[in-house]
Amino acid sequence: MSSADAALEIRTGVAPLEQLMAIWSRVLRVSSIARDSNFFDLGGDSLLAVGLFLEVEQAFGVKLPITTIYDASTPAELAELIAANAAPEFSPLVLLKPGTAGVPLFIVHGIGGTVIELAALGRMIRIPEPVYALQAQGIDGLSPPRDTVEAMTGLYLDCIRQVQPHGPYWLCGYSFGGLIALEMARRLAAGNEEVAQLILVDAYAHPRTWPFVSRVRMRARRALFRLSEFARQPLKQIMPLLIRQAGAWLSSRHRDPDASRRDRLHDWLLDHNSDLPLALLRVREAGGAALVSYRPNYYPGRITFLKAAQRDVEFPDDPQPIWRPLVQELCIHTVPGRHRTIVTEHASDAAARLTTCILKARQRRARQAGAHVGTGPGSRTRQESNRTPCNRMADSVMTGLGSRSGETESLERTPPSGPSGHLPHDGGGKKTAELLVSSPSVGEMPSPPVYAKRSRRINSARRRGLCT
Repeated sequence: MSSADAALEIRTGVAPLEQLMAIWSRVLRVSSIARDSNFFDLGGDSLLAVGLFLEVEQAFGVKLPITTIYDASTPAELAELIAANAAPEFSPLVLLKPGTAGVPLFIVHGIGGTVIELAALGRMIRIPEPVYALQAQGIDGLSPPRDTVEAMTGLYLDCIRQVQPHGPYWLCGYSFGGLIALEMARRLAAGNEEVAQLILVDAYAHPRTWPFVSRVRMRARRALFRLSEFARQPLKQIMPLLIRQAGAWLSSRHRDPDASRRDRLHDWLLDHNSDLPLALLRVREAGGAALVSYRPNYYPGRITFLKAAQRDVEFPDDPQPIWRPLVQELCIHTVPGRHRTIVTEHASDAAARLTTCILKARQRRARQAGAHVGTGPGSRTRQESNRTPCNRMADSVMTGLGSRSGETESLERTPPSGPSGHLPHDGGGKKTAELLVSSPSVGEMPSPPVYAKRSRRINSARRRGLCT
């Protein structure tokens, strides 16, 4: 036992490691805890981390922010940290999965600001490079939280440039974090930095930015949901509930704008936990303020969107009308789960899809980089020899995912416009096929019927998003 451990045992009357293992067992509701039991492997989340550090404070008189769990995720590590009486310095960057040297993936937090819920997702992404998460400033209770998407974007770009000064960047954002990732991508592109891929995981701006039809459909679903909730109540309780709802609506019309904004956000998301620590409540309120005030702008690139298969009443049933006008190219994949479970209970499915999207994009970039190889005799052999482990891993993952049910993909493109705003003649499927059929054969060009059939098949695949 070290001198620090001995001093701590004298103050508390119990060996710190044994006490911490007992706290671990009680908070996580696991009977058998070892010194190296990992908090995340045992199903720990942000609420459990709050309870864990509250008990640590009561037992040892040491107040630690929940961000400490990233640096000390086992009882043994936390015992050493408590004995040293030094909390780790806060950083928005959290390493979820170490990796070899290469271009990392950055995942931005949801509206709550913490990234504990993203830990399982990050560790399951099967890429050789590191995976980082970005957590909100202020969750340690020491710094004020940022309350605009633009301010968060500036902070996070400074952080990722410390790890990766220049592109290509691989960005991802879950829920509200998708809006921050979008703004990061726009700012990087404006600075002539390459954004190799932007992935949004069930991310939506505030409903007031949605198209009218999407807002109406969401409100209709919410109204039916609330009616069904009322219908489940005993008849004698329905009238008091209606009276309380009416009173809350009338009082909200005379409240200050900030309170009304919070009420609108809570009313949309249908969740609010007032039992969170003050620091986390402040971060969540700042995230809510940023969400309400932010209006997404056009992004001249490609967005890969992961949509939750099970529809929640507060989110749209179809992301295409919302995101299609805001992006040059939109590729949508469906992942099992709901909005709040897609990165927790269904983290393995989301990680598998993320892995596929990343490896497929890197495979596409490798093909584009090798386009100069040529098309002469032996070029196929040279192109095959240039296939990287990333290419082969993408093929392997795609083969595994191809047999899964409930995962669909669709691609919506915004075709490039000509000088007068009209579509170019060589970009449409049928016209291109007809043009090729009517052209005389040159060199080794196949006969017109075979070439036309191949052209139609390729263009059909492009429309379905199976090739680019």
